Parts: sequence; C-alpha cells; structure tokens
Amino acid sequence: MMKKLILLLIFPFLLTTNSCKKVEDLFTFGFNIKNDFSLPPNVPINTPFDLPAIPLDYNASETFEQNDTRANLVRQIKLEYIQLLIKEPVGQDFTFIKDIELSLEKDGLPTKLVAWKYDVEESIGQELQMDVTADALDEYLKSDEVGFKLKVTTDKLTTKEIKISSDIRIQVKANVFK
Repeated sequence: MMKKLILLLIFPFLLTTNSCKKVEDLFTFGFNIKNDFSLPPNVPINTPFDLPAIPLDYNASETFEQNDTRANLVRQIKLEYIQLLIKEPVGQDFTFIKDIELSLEKDGLPTKLVAWKYDVEESIGQELQMDVTADALDEYLKSDEVGFKLKVTTDKLTTKEIKISSDIRIQVKANVFK
C-alpha cells in the first residue's frame, strides 16, 4: 500500500517535469546569418591581420517575429556553428591560413571573441568549421547593428583576392511566460 501511495505522489511530478521540458523545447529555434566578405591579396605572413568590421546581414526583430517571439522575451542566444566557404578563386583552399579568429562588435559593448580555428590543418580544403564559444550572446544578437571582425594569420602568401561566404547558425531560447 505504501509503494502505491509513493508512486501516486511521484507520478504527477514526473509528468509535470517532462511536459515543462517539452514546452521549453517549443520555444527554442534556430536561424542562419549568411554573409560574404573578401580577404585581400598579399596579407603579411605570420603577422595577425585585422579585417575591418563586417556588418551582419540580418533583422533581429523580423527574425524573432517570424518565430512568434520578441527580443524582450529572448532568454538566451548561443552559437551552434560558424562555417566559412571559399567561393573564389576556384580551387583555392584554406591552407594559407594558420590561425583565424572571429569577434562580434556592437556599440556600447566590448569586442567579444566568439569563434576561432588555430593551427589550421594542411588538408583543410575549401570549408572551414570554426570552434565556437559556449557563452550566451544575447546582448550582441538581440538587436541589429552588430558586426563581426576577423583576425587572420597566414602562413602562405596569397596573390589574389579570396572571396569567402560565412554561415553562422544561431540558437535562440525564448521565454514566453513573462
């Protein structure tokens, strides 16, 4: 009899716990930000080179609205991945890069290192998957007018401009209970 009573008391708690997790999952969504940029030719070898800030091409309020939420209801924003792809010149790969860092820049906030790849392998090819921070980036990505800055260290000379496409995957958890 005591076992049945304990099970009857625990069962509703277990149902509530599982259903809360499912409700939370309903308000987690992702979106991609895609940008193109270029690396100039003849970047100095073994010397870190900063590219000017590149504005991220997305509309935060529109993205949130499309996913039935608003910026003030966003609980957490994190990176899932950042992938770079060489578009031109044909046949170019990332073997000319030794190290690369990507930072977010936003007025009123410190520059934040969010992705990196150090000691890029010689067999890398035309796609580069960067390591990303696990930090929450809410303050940077809840609104528009954020840019990214690249710091590149090369270990080979490039003689042509290299056009690169970035694909940044963002995960958002929205709190709709407020």
